[in-house]
Amino acid sequence: AVMDFFKRLMDGGHLANDHWAEMASQLCLSCGRYLLYKPDTATRMDNLVERMWKLKNSATQALTASADVSLEDAYFHMKPRKTRFGVKGGDQDRPIMERLIRKFIFQDIYIMDEDEGLRLARKLPWEHHVVEEDGTVKIGEKCNEEDSEVYKWMKECVLDLNVHANYDCMYSLASLLSGLARFRPRFVIEVVDELMEEIQNGCEREDPRESSTRVRQIKLIGELYIYCVLDSATIFDLLYHLIGFGGATFFAASTADTAARTLEKCQIATGGPMGAIAEEDEEEGEDEDEDGSDSLTSKALLLPDVFRDPSNIDESPYSFFRATLVCNLLSACGPYFY
Repeated sequence: AVMDFFKRLMDGGHLANDHWAEMASQLCLSCGRYLLYKPDTATRMDNLVERMWKLKNSATQALTASADVSLEDAYFHMKPRKTRFGVKGGDQDRPIMERLIRKFIFQDIYIMDEDEGLRLARKLPWEHHVVEEDGTVKIGEKCNEEDSEVYKWMKECVLDLNVHANYDCMYSLASLLSGLARFRPRFVIEVVDELMEEIQNGCEREDPRESSTRVRQIKLIGELYIYCVLDSATIFDLLYHLIGFGGATFFAASTADTAARTLEKCQIATGGPMGAIAEEDEEEGEDEDEDGSDSLTSKALLLPDVFRDPSNIDESPYSFFRATLVCNLLSACGPYFY
């Protein structure tokens, strides 16, 4: 029955519709891998998935960017690329020490005991250059912590939250950073700073292809608060940044004065209080329009315009991805504020 429904989604060119494309992607994400690797349904499901991929490529111009990315994510969720750690060509060309660090951060940290993982991270040569000769790793000359190869590789791997990070076990990475904060505070501070900067820049770009990465970054921020790496002021600053559509409220909106100025700008831009509906509009809303919908409901659909930050007029008022990030952050660390 599921595969029959999946086939109906692709018949008649329905996949060119965003709503149908979203249903197809959600079906693939929920039970696609099970059907694809079950012997009784593997052949038919594989044919349907390949057909979905061909229809997706042929209907790219008709689909929105978010629907196109959803289908692409669903396809590679069921049939991932055959490369190690999602890197083209694998890790064979990388130095041995870098491969060790990548395996530690991308795989071992999620199944390893927290204390054991911290001990392994502390044993790395943070203050020495790493020299590789004839397939053998040797500890080189002493150097500053930020100049060592281990420092650079560790930071790159920790911040690489694309396909490598385990969303459900993000607390393992936060626990590692919490432990390292006592011994390598400079490293943890730089990781947090770059993480916050990537979130800010990513929200300004608003690229649907980076949505999964942004969700994992927000999840890590919430876990870092739970492990006392971040304080509540940083969390509220980030929430104001997300709610304020990336305006001038970032790292400053936790003050009532800044919030008041933002509300004042929105009222001036809209000509009235935020979300207010005039009495005459309520009276008109009691009567239905010709198309069967009341005018009050039609006006309510335009309310997102009211909540826009006037300093960022280029952003679509109907983009709700920031609301998703806010919900993810609150679900991660919100209960700890009670």
